[in-house]
Amino acid sequence: MDSEVWVAWLPESVSAASFFALIAAMLFATASHIISLALRDLDSRTCSMINIFGSVILYWALVPFLIDWNWMIFGAVAIFMSIGLFRPILSSNLANAGNKMLGPTLSTTITATTPFFAIIMGVTFLNEKLSLEVGLGAVLVFVGVIIIATRRKSSSKTADEYGNWPWWALLLPVGAAFFRALAHMLTKIGMLIVPSAFFAGLLSYSVSFAVALGSDQFRKTSTLSRIKSRGTKYAIISGIMNGVAIGCLNNALKLGDLVEVAPVASCSPVFTLLLSWLVFKRETLTLRLVLAVFLVVAGVVLVTLRGQS
Repeated sequence: MDSEVWVAWLPESVSAASFFALIAAMLFATASHIISLALRDLDSRTCSMINIFGSVILYWALVPFLIDWNWMIFGAVAIFMSIGLFRPILSSNLANAGNKMLGPTLSTTITATTPFFAIIMGVTFLNEKLSLEVGLGAVLVFVGVIIIATRRKSSSKTADEYGNWPWWALLLPVGAAFFRALAHMLTKIGMLIVPSAFFAGLLSYSVSFAVALGSDQFRKTSTLSRIKSRGTKYAIISGIMNGVAIGCLNNALKLGDLVEVAPVASCSPVFTLLLSWLVFKRETLTLRLVLAVFLVVAGVVLVTLRGQS
């Protein structure tokens, strides 16, 4: 799951970090469609727990082949495990709560600011340099994602029903975006100590599953009764895909700067929409979709083909 031999065939003009970030975005999008099948039979909290379990299965199955026990350095272990305390458990719950209170349009739009939090963290705490190409590419990706996020209003509630939210509700999607960006930054810092995308994913997902399983014990119905569902297999498959996606994202962070990786990884909604149109037939081709895809593709190209300066 680490990257040393995976990128030898890439042209020198192509950023390996952006390449891995793009693959991660595609996998996250595919996983989101698969988990939608699970949600037909499972509630969101149970689905999230099983989804994380799927990722944990993947990582622990690979331990005999990929683990190096010399990686057990306290600083790296502490950083990677701390990530599992809030991603994906806390960030996902904040995003879902924001969706419920603010509506999907406003909540998704605010959550799309993740790359800008990441860029600020990269420049401020990691002393990364933001080039004109990467900055412009990030703006194009952001605008494209916003166009997708605002493409339609919720069918279950009107704008007026979503209009009576308290001001602090805005902190929910903001918090989701912040914690996702924080996870990116901490992963980058941890891999300066132990440069293994696999080890980072193994520890963070293991902790996250422990947190999810522990919190699930306080629910009224038993865990066993809820996982006996047709949706469980889809949640596990989606979790495995998410685990691979995180591995790709971690490889991207190992190979490149946070300011470069975050904008590309954030274009996942575009792939989600394209899959809805091309594969699942849930979307129709519109001028808005074409414009959004064009902007995101242009932004990704600017970041990916930025040169190796």
